[in-house]
Amino acid sequence: MVSVSYFFPFFLITGLTIPVYAAVFSKDNLSNSGFNLTLHYTSETMANVSGGLKRGSNLSGMGNVVLDYAAQKSSEGHSHLSLHASGMFLHGESPSKKYIGDELGASNIDGYDSIRLYELWLQLSFWNNRGSLRFGSLLADEEFAFTELGGLFLNSAFGWPAFISANTVNTGPAFFVTAPGIRMRLESTKSWYIQGGIYDGDSFDNPAGDGNASAYGVHWQITPQQGYFSMFEIGHMNTQISQNTAVPSFFKLGGWIHSASFDDHLTESPHRGNYGLYFTMERSIWRNNRKGQELGIFFRSGLAPRDRNRYELAIDGGFNFLNPFTKMERDVVGAGISFAKVSDNIRQAEEQTGIIPVSDYELAFEVTGQFPVTPWLTLQPNVQWIHHPGSSSTLSNALVVSIRSTFTF
Repeated sequence: MVSVSYFFPFFLITGLTIPVYAAVFSKDNLSNSGFNLTLHYTSETMANVSGGLKRGSNLSGMGNVVLDYAAQKSSEGHSHLSLHASGMFLHGESPSKKYIGDELGASNIDGYDSIRLYELWLQLSFWNNRGSLRFGSLLADEEFAFTELGGLFLNSAFGWPAFISANTVNTGPAFFVTAPGIRMRLESTKSWYIQGGIYDGDSFDNPAGDGNASAYGVHWQITPQQGYFSMFEIGHMNTQISQNTAVPSFFKLGGWIHSASFDDHLTESPHRGNYGLYFTMERSIWRNNRKGQELGIFFRSGLAPRDRNRYELAIDGGFNFLNPFTKMERDVVGAGISFAKVSDNIRQAEEQTGIIPVSDYELAFEVTGQFPVTPWLTLQPNVQWIHHPGSSSTLSNALVVSIRSTFTF
């Protein structure tokens, strides 16, 4: 059961915010002032039907308050500032830890119960908005290594990928803990871009992953001992295709580097630094203009050294089918599969110490759909089959079903 102490502050905040939002930040006032305030709440019931740790279900939720401000644009070619600030409220038990036992994360809103400051950054845009410099408390998963079509799915492996999250310190600067950092992005044309960022090496500021240190999102500590996490990415968008479709056409190549020490799985001697590379692709492969239907596919793969990382290879991919039911608007269904292979060096180390069975891989297959009920409510049923939860054959394969409701105001 979730403690009432988590609900009271949330209802107090939203109870005060919604009237203010309606009265003060009306659409006209927001447009005139340059501010935009958005409220989101996601409620999710997830059940482990069979396999995993044990059968059972839980209710969890995530609330977000997002404030954006864009200064009045100056003359063409001049720079201007924008501000982004958000708060987050997380509640509920972890289905992965209590029922499923998977490593990749069956729910992408699974996090420590907390009310926290989330993102807080300023962005300077220049060069006719083809360049930007962003600094503050940032999320790398919002800008690097993601696929837009993968965002449909609930399993965390389709978001911040396992080839980064499981291989760096405390998952890196991603949901649900931001990190101090700076990011620069340049677009040479409408088709090509390059971007890079450097962040605090431990967003939790605690090597053991204790969330109490960063429970409210305002604990920022940058030290050489924690190291620094950096990312770089170059991408190309086929504008000729993308202008005529709702599905983006992207190719991205990137990598990540962490400057801290990482122990060798076999010798236990420290390696100076860690790194990985990745590739992503997504594009439309079929479209029915008369019915407004479209089929898009995506693929992503990442590699990391096997001597110091949990997963040496991770792959995910799938498809989105837009507007499958022509009487509905903005509905989408999709299927995806994710696979993460445990490092051969970890397997060898486990064999040497007599661990049975040794770790091998985790695979998740997911089928889901988003169906708008009203302009402010979307329902998303979901089914996942998780093979080798926990990345070994110790646990039986898990069948997980869920329903998610998303409210946006």
